[in-house]
Amino acid sequence: MRIASDETGGKAFIQATDIESVLEDIETDTSRFYLLTYEPPSLDSDGDYHEIHVEVSRKDTTVRARGGYTDHAPEDRVRRLIAAGLALPGTVTDLPVTAQAFSSRRVDGSPNVLLAVAVEGSEIGMMLTPNGERRISLDIHSIALEGTQQIDEAHEQLIARSTDEGRFEAVNDKPVTPRLIGYLAYQHEWTLGPATYTFNVAVVDNVTGRVGATSVEIEVPPYTDEDEWGISDPLLVTVDDAGRVHPVVLGRYVPGDNVVALVEVYGGQRPILSGQVFLETTGPDQGKQGARLFPLAMRPTAGGVHRGMVPLPAGMPPGRYFVQLVITDPPVDEHKIVRLPIEVVAAPIR
Repeated sequence: MRIASDETGGKAFIQATDIESVLEDIETDTSRFYLLTYEPPSLDSDGDYHEIHVEVSRKDTTVRARGGYTDHAPEDRVRRLIAAGLALPGTVTDLPVTAQAFSSRRVDGSPNVLLAVAVEGSEIGMMLTPNGERRISLDIHSIALEGTQQIDEAHEQLIARSTDEGRFEAVNDKPVTPRLIGYLAYQHEWTLGPATYTFNVAVVDNVTGRVGATSVEIEVPPYTDEDEWGISDPLLVTVDDAGRVHPVVLGRYVPGDNVVALVEVYGGQRPILSGQVFLETTGPDQGKQGARLFPLAMRPTAGGVHRGMVPLPAGMPPGRYFVQLVITDPPVDEHKIVRLPIEVVAAPIR
């Protein structure tokens, strides 16, 4: 600990007994300091350790500062940031990243987790191809943890083009959500047994070298009886021309996007999906303004799963809303109400 504090310009408190004095020292150190920066003579990374020596003109002072730095090559720096992001996601935040996880069941009844990762489009670097196309390039790393034990890992490189409307379209056949404006959304599916899992995600922008990380936790419930009534985690999705479902991460979309609320029922007989969209308000008007969703009978699919997709109202103005979904199954006397937050945003200009 003393070596680590010396090398970073800090101070170690070894076997300290006067806690009040220690706290006073920490308060002084963290509130009275100078932040000095400089540009090294050579910008070429050599991988060597370079010493730093800080001097002041006052003679009645004691200077504590880091003793130097290792000039890592760019690719080595990125590797270190990826490792740090997957180990401690909160320590790597240069690139804003958000993740959501949704649980469901596969046709054979085994638990399934959909991990969706979103990166703000305004934060992503772009490169111009020789033919004038604007492209982005991201490396997405993720690990699944049960407690502290790593269960699985995944790595994808995502290359996408940016359209004039600010949308992203994958060019390397990766599962990116189409037609969304303002951010890029990527998805990966995991087959995991019942337990509580933590997914750590690190994203590298290969154009700018920025790295960001985040973490999300999900509980996969046990299913002891395949006929047991239950529902999946509801989510907002878009459906592409091939019928594939893509998550709308963060619940954000712009007016005109075709977004539906998706939910699955397991062990059901004749479930019905209905609901309402409410404007997010406060005070006496809270929950009173909204548009009713047309009720529909959920469609049976393979494995006895019923799936329902109810379209959200088109043309809603920018603002914050929430969707209240109601699932009823009269033959088995089951009833469930869930809510999803949504935000309709104005299309960004880039």
